[in-house]
Amino acid sequence: MPGRQLKKWTAAGVSLERIGALLHGEPPPVPPRPRSLGSVTVCSHLAVTDGIEVVIDPARVGLTPEQVRAFVKGAMAAFAAVSAPPPGAAPQTERQP
Repeated sequence: MPGRQLKKWTAAGVSLERIGALLHGEPPPVPPRPRSLGSVTVCSHLAVTDGIEVVIDPARVGLTPEQVRAFVKGAMAAFAAVSAPPPGAAPQTERQP
């Protein structure tokens, strides 16, 4: 039976670390309920920059409003850190569409 479960979990894309935990008796996660037809959800759309948008469904992920605000601040700070020019680099001009 464990071999069949192992194949099922690897086929589903479960990480080897998680499979090890499951084999050692950790309970499997409860899969999220599929959304029913006609259901309405309220999501937040974070526009990081042109071409990058993050959609957050706080109810599905279980975040409080404070946690969503902290996530938004962190995402914006991460983008600023990776998009900042290296020290000593010439400033870039904005691209025109």
